[in-house]
Amino acid sequence: MVGVADAIGLISSMISIAELLVRLAERAQRNREMCAQLKNHVQMISRLLTELRSQWMPDPVTYSMLKNLSDALNDGKALVESCQEKRTWSLVFKTQKKAKKIAAVDARISKILEPFHIANMILIVSMNKERFFMTVLEKLLQQGACRNLPQPKRGAQVIYQELDQHGQHVNRRQKGDGMQSQRPCTRYGGGAIAAGSAAGGSSSSAGNAEVVRMALSIVREAKALRHSRPEIQLLVQFVQQIADLMQQPQSWELSRDPNTESMVNTLREHLQDAFEIVSHNEQHRKNKRIAQTLLCGVDGAYSWQQPDNILKVAYRIEYYVQVLPVITMRQMFSRDGSYI
Repeated sequence: MVGVADAIGLISSMISIAELLVRLAERAQRNREMCAQLKNHVQMISRLLTELRSQWMPDPVTYSMLKNLSDALNDGKALVESCQEKRTWSLVFKTQKKAKKIAAVDARISKILEPFHIANMILIVSMNKERFFMTVLEKLLQQGACRNLPQPKRGAQVIYQELDQHGQHVNRRQKGDGMQSQRPCTRYGGGAIAAGSAAGGSSSSAGNAEVVRMALSIVREAKALRHSRPEIQLLVQFVQQIADLMQQPQSWELSRDPNTESMVNTLREHLQDAFEIVSHNEQHRKNKRIAQTLLCGVDGAYSWQQPDNILKVAYRIEYYVQVLPVITMRQMFSRDGSYI
């Protein structure tokens, strides 16, 4: 079993590596564009690691992922460090080769993080299903459902008696803590969107609903325009993952909790940037030749559509793709403490 101290030690070491990589990238003399792109990505990774240090409960699978991520950061640091020399004619070929290696490490980081997001999403979905079942069961027991069932024989009789006793315990507990007036589906998030709507009215779930609406609009727009640029495809992939996460009933707590409400608001701003990129990219492609002519070869009017700027927005959204499931599970575990 992975110890908390080991996990925190690994994360702290990775944060130090990330900070050093960022400083080296800022002083790079060769492959400056690729180094800047990797720097933007690693800055988001550093933010994620800082959150994990306080939010994450260590487990062997995730610990293995972090070890792989640590290796990738070390490789990236070595590559950026080798770009400190000024470019000369003798280094032209090496510089081009190094740029491809930096791009490969950049892509490798996202590939390593992908299973982490998938694993967290699977846990959230399974916990939602379990909570929904337990909520329905508690409601049935509270209403004495077991007493209304046909009398079973022998071994099954014991099971029904235990369920009935549990139902009586639920009734006593709810009367004792003054919760008999609360709807179970409302209190625990339930397993359906209708329960969440009843719980929070408009204000509590409005933030999440707006994020979902924006994310799905971006995905539809990208499909309609048939974007083929790899950096836009990566951006849309992260946006789709945000939509999947924020549609989970338990994620609605993110916009209710004062500690995470601001994160949801900032995420909306990044999604707005993503929508601008996706919706205007086609027009940018058509007008690029005109812009270059008018601006003497400098496409300044569309500088924000350059690959590095698109990836900057993509990496900002990737941060939320990774950190919000962790925070959501932490909130779910916290509520479960009072549920049991």
